[in-house]
Amino acid sequence: MTLTHCETTDVAMLRRPSEACRKVWRGTSDLGRIEPGRALDTGESARTEGAWPSSPSESQETIVESLIRALEARDPYTLGHSLRVAQLAAKIGAELGLTVRAQAELRCAGELHDIGKIGIEDALLKSDGALSAEEYRRVCDHCVIGERILEPLFRDRPVITGVARWHHERFDGTGYPDRLKGEKIPLPARIVAVADAYDAMTSARAYRDALPDSVAAFEMANGIGGQFDPTCATALLAILGRERWERRRAARRARKRKRAGCSSTRAFCAMVWNRLLVDPAPTAAIANHSVQGSQAALTHHPGYG
Repeated sequence: MTLTHCETTDVAMLRRPSEACRKVWRGTSDLGRIEPGRALDTGESARTEGAWPSSPSESQETIVESLIRALEARDPYTLGHSLRVAQLAAKIGAELGLTVRAQAELRCAGELHDIGKIGIEDALLKSDGALSAEEYRRVCDHCVIGERILEPLFRDRPVITGVARWHHERFDGTGYPDRLKGEKIPLPARIVAVADAYDAMTSARAYRDALPDSVAAFEMANGIGGQFDPTCATALLAILGRERWERRRAARRARKRKRAGCSSTRAFCAMVWNRLLVDPAPTAAIANHSVQGSQAALTHHPGYG
């Protein structure tokens, strides 16, 4: 049975969080209480490591890849979106000082955060116009559908199911599906929400073009404290600023190398030309500069009969 918003789905049941998500929500799981920016000394690192599940098995990785491919086949606009969100979420986790294991779990959760869209009708996913209130509510159901799809596969990994359910919650409490507010939203979901919003703004959609990176960064800054967790959004902006600086530095270096190369070429050509004006037998000067083939090229030039 396809998990869509239809008569055959018990919507009330569907909207109830899974037991794993309820544990995070109630605070009985350490996953919802990991604080960003902690010093990663031996004791703290061990405590934080223990809060995250072990690495995924090979079979789980295969299932994850199959689910992502199924989603991308349904919605071409999500092609590459899940992977970019996963990579950006892992970078934010690293910026906040989370462990390598936590970053890996964030990456997996980011890849699967939109899996519930498999249960949304194509007409809604690919619509290029404004949605009605009822259509928008049905699209919002992809969060709870995604949690239900993932729960049997990742029952022991509540980060993944929690991110699927809560990645559209807002820091000010106006998000969906549960209208969680502030730090009641588990940290992994807050991280993925920031990464998801940024990539959505910088990607083309059926109803709009992609926004420039600078405009998206400005919108992220405007959403701090409202839509986005201040700590997670600030970490993202720091990453974007650093990457922009690195790109500009690499571009300057490339231009500098190009100018240096052009200058050397111009100087050599000028030397050869000046030598030709003085001495009609330029082979010695060319050989001294180790230019292979130049001697033959100049010797057979029409001007050297």
